[in-house]
Amino acid sequence: QQPHAASPQAPYAASPQPLPGTGTPPPGRKLPTGALIGIIAGGLVVVLAVVLGIVFAVRAVGPGRSTAGPQEVVSDYFAALTAGDSNKALSYLDAKPADTTLLTDEALAASAAAGPIADVVVTASEASRTAYSVPVTVEYTIGGEQVSGQFEAVDFERDGSWTLGRGTIDIYVGDDFSGLNPTVNGVAIDSDTITVFPGVVELAIDNANYALTGTTTTIVSDPDDYSAEFDVDVELSDAGLTTFRGAVNEAVTSCIASKSLVAGCGIDLPDVLSDGTKIIDGTVTRTLRAETQATLANLEPEEIFGDPTQVRATYLGGLDVTADCEVNGQRQTGCTFLFLPTLGSPLVDMTTEPPVVRWD
Repeated sequence: QQPHAASPQAPYAASPQPLPGTGTPPPGRKLPTGALIGIIAGGLVVVLAVVLGIVFAVRAVGPGRSTAGPQEVVSDYFAALTAGDSNKALSYLDAKPADTTLLTDEALAASAAAGPIADVVVTASEASRTAYSVPVTVEYTIGGEQVSGQFEAVDFERDGSWTLGRGTIDIYVGDDFSGLNPTVNGVAIDSDTITVFPGVVELAIDNANYALTGTTTTIVSDPDDYSAEFDVDVELSDAGLTTFRGAVNEAVTSCIASKSLVAGCGIDLPDVLSDGTKIIDGTVTRTLRAETQATLANLEPEEIFGDPTQVRATYLGGLDVTADCEVNGQRQTGCTFLFLPTLGSPLVDMTTEPPVVRWD
């Protein structure tokens, strides 16, 4: 092959310079086809970027909406719990619970004071991963007690925005606390079922006349565990027992002092007995028997069922009665009687001040 000289390049003119401050070529020059395509494509990119930016802004609804993986979302959730930040913790949930009464900073602080969350180890079960969910096991301690929970990270839209499908626990409290101002972790509740974060949950009542006995504190760690409950009984406190006894004794004292046939406390007398004897109203004297006095001195309420504000006492006992009477038209003094009404079982309404005593 013979050597040859390089072909001379075709001469070319200098590119026209843009007009000052415009960034566009001077008039009379057409843009090359490639340039037009570049501008159009660039415009489409800008438009798409704006549209996508709007979409991203809509999806970015909180710290829980992120590109973090399943394990990281659960870790971040527990970090928020340990920091006492309820709003941040809720932001990681795919759906906020309907009742957030106990999903507050105040409730988290009370839980942490009773038993802080620590030593959190999060493990995602990749073997059980589906297209839109990943089971996540969390091993941790609450107040030094080793616990675990099964959680679930979800990405229902399959766009890489993982959230926590289950993070809170529901507990049935019961409806036996009417009128007692029940609280959980220091927060007033008005429902028989509560929703809480993992941690220590303590049930109490804000009523000086009552006390709870039994299991008032429980630890909850697993959203799938529906066995958490409170095994408690409602009883009168020392102050409540004093109030209860005082109300019954005051009522009995008032009734016994009456000279009338109608005295209250279930010990009203008929004006005429079955044998025709007439009891003279205004002359009646009632005296408690010794065993009745002893019962009153050591009065105990019956076990509380149903409405705890209605407290019943045991059967109190009998009394002796003397009065003027009229037999066969003759008035007599110092008459005594048999088979007369006795002091029965009083029911004390503890919702009033002072309490109201009713008699069967």
